[in-house]
Amino acid sequence: MVPKVTVLCMAYNQEQFIRNTLDGFVMQKTNFPFEVLVHDDASTDKTPEIIREYAEKYPGIIIPILSTENHFRAGRNILIEEFYPRIRGKYVANCDGDDWWTDETKLQRQVDFLDTNPGFSICSTCAKVVWADESRKAYIWPDKRILKRRSVQTIADMLEQNDIINSSVMYRWNFEPQNWPTANFIPGDWFLHLLHARHGKLKILSAPMVNYTRWNGGIWQDGRNPKFLINNAKELIRFYECIESEFGVDKSKDVGKVAASIISACVSENRNDVLNNLTESFPDLIKFISKLALSQHKEIECLNTKLKHRKQLWYYIGPVILTTMIILGLL
Repeated sequence: MVPKVTVLCMAYNQEQFIRNTLDGFVMQKTNFPFEVLVHDDASTDKTPEIIREYAEKYPGIIIPILSTENHFRAGRNILIEEFYPRIRGKYVANCDGDDWWTDETKLQRQVDFLDTNPGFSICSTCAKVVWADESRKAYIWPDKRILKRRSVQTIADMLEQNDIINSSVMYRWNFEPQNWPTANFIPGDWFLHLLHARHGKLKILSAPMVNYTRWNGGIWQDGRNPKFLINNAKELIRFYECIESEFGVDKSKDVGKVAASIISACVSENRNDVLNNLTESFPDLIKFISKLALSQHKEIECLNTKLKHRKQLWYYIGPVILTTMIILGLL
């Protein structure tokens, strides 16, 4: 029987979470068939063994794709090489190997929404953000403030910011590999959201149905961490170049923001090699950071004309401009 939904799951060295992830799949109660493609990227722990165990126990649901070579390190595209040829569903849902679904009706509720709302191409849910080491308090994302303003979004809204937890999303599948950039970039999930937003609106269901895990082995454990920024510098900047090229929007201010953070991290870690490489690869970086600093300065001047407490305002916003200008001087 052809599945109505195909679920995509990427896993790598996530043996402490993968059982929860797989349990979240097999507990789903639906009135339609679905399949789960689980790709293990040559894990060195017991993740592949656990995937095999579930594939044997649930042969009609869990479909293992166990690589012997790490695609990520080799710069290979798992979505296009491994998943795309195997996808059979009208709808496609994502869930990473360190996250898991907590609501047995998740797939059914998303399919029901997309079936009855043909003007929508994406349906996501809220998620509970949890820290594996319990070092911080869990919270719900998107929060009530965002849901009140942006529970329904167009591509214009999604180009401004990404409110979707990747493991909560379901697409009305409309993907062509030729639309995917050839150069490596991150975040890829946001780009995939945008490709589908071309074909319809986004709906965020208010119920939290996913646990999104933050831990020291996750790629996005802390996007402001200097090591993360340095290791992924080119890919982070290239993302906005891909957005500009594919969607025809000006993201120079966003490039300025991420570049300023990367350069600050390089300076703090004394990584002049990365700095030199960046300025060679992206010669317009200084221009983008300068544009950002000028924009922030104008925003402060505008606010200062409306507010009496200028010293208090400068206390909060001034460091942003000062930091940016210091970075420019270091360049």
